[in-house]
Amino acid sequence: GEVEGELCGSEQVVISPSGTVRGDIRAPRVVLEDGCTFRGSVDMETDKTTVGDRASTPRLRPATSRPVRPGRDSTETGSLRN
Repeated sequence: GEVEGELCGSEQVVISPSGTVRGDIRAPRVVLEDGCTFRGSVDMETDKTTVGDRASTPRLRPATSRPVRPGRDSTETGSLRN
């Protein structure tokens, strides 16, 4: 799957081997699994107030990938866990 933009996790963000992220990641724990693609910066600030300030921001939920069909948009939702 593919994500463009900022990812925030209150506990952890995991980018799976098939994942591509172009953007910044903010979370106390970040896992970039072997094979993933990442371009951006990582902020692992552990200050609870910094992470807590983003608690009202919608969180990403796990999603399933779907096959890309010819003639359709090639962007697919990946399985990102936070």
